[in-house]
Amino acid sequence: MDLIRTILFYAKSTFYCYILYYINRSYDNISPYLPENLQRKDELIPESIIPLQKIDDNIKKIIQEENENGSRLYDILYVLVSTGSYSPIHKMHTEMLKVTAEFLERLPKCKVVGGYLSPCHDEYVSFKLQDNAINAQHRINMCELAVKDTGWMCVDKWEINGPRLRMFSEVVIKLSEFLSQGLYKESHPDVYNNRDRIRVCFVCGSDIVMGYPYGLAFSDKIDVACVCRPSFVLKNMESRVKYNKKRGVNLYFVVDSVEDHSSTKVRECIKKIEKGEGYEKNLKSGLARFCDDNIADYMVRNITTLHSNVDSNNI
Repeated sequence: MDLIRTILFYAKSTFYCYILYYINRSYDNISPYLPENLQRKDELIPESIIPLQKIDDNIKKIIQEENENGSRLYDILYVLVSTGSYSPIHKMHTEMLKVTAEFLERLPKCKVVGGYLSPCHDEYVSFKLQDNAINAQHRINMCELAVKDTGWMCVDKWEINGPRLRMFSEVVIKLSEFLSQGLYKESHPDVYNNRDRIRVCFVCGSDIVMGYPYGLAFSDKIDVACVCRPSFVLKNMESRVKYNKKRGVNLYFVVDSVEDHSSTKVRECIKKIEKGEGYEKNLKSGLARFCDDNIADYMVRNITTLHSNVDSNNI
């Protein structure tokens, strides 16, 4: 019965996401023909939602190096983005961005200037995890802690602060559009002036690539990096790479042998702590093993409100 419930859940959630995706795509197609008050406008996204400062700082350094060198050092400036529930975030989530950055920077004239973690909307997380769902504000706070000491990772809060859940493709496309449209021209001129060589790369697991045998619904300004285990063998891998290449999308397979972590294991540990079952033991062997120390401390400190709707000003 558990297997049947799991299959039905994923079938239902996938169907729901597809319906939302095609509704939005249809709206985009007819938007220019609607009355002006109903047309979709370019969204002015504040930097508190999609921060650009780290990307701006990294591009400034590149411009300085290029000026000193007298020539362009990089043709592609990659910005990575990965989506997920992050309920809670753990080491593997940031590790996926790190190994992808190392992979891309081994390619000719490529440099990673930024990376985003995009937490899913509460609507999806609550549906997926039920009572184990961690609320939006706590997930944002923990993601911010995870990227705080990096010089290039940020948190994209466009979906999680929006009115409803989004498909991962919508999040990635919105970020690509945001970076290419240059609505931030006045505040970040260096990013604006180099937007033509900025390219978004969606970082995901093998489950995403396997679920879309005919390619992901992205434009020619977006690439995909599939982070997988050394033992992973994807049927028709070569044909999938060629298919995406024809559509202008580079599909990369990034092999990572790091220890496997899962949010499920962390959630099990949280439940034991909530019940008072071996507090210290579970903190050290569970949370601290899978999460950075500052995130493990945060969860223990806020253990009574992780799964409740709370005022962000009180966290």
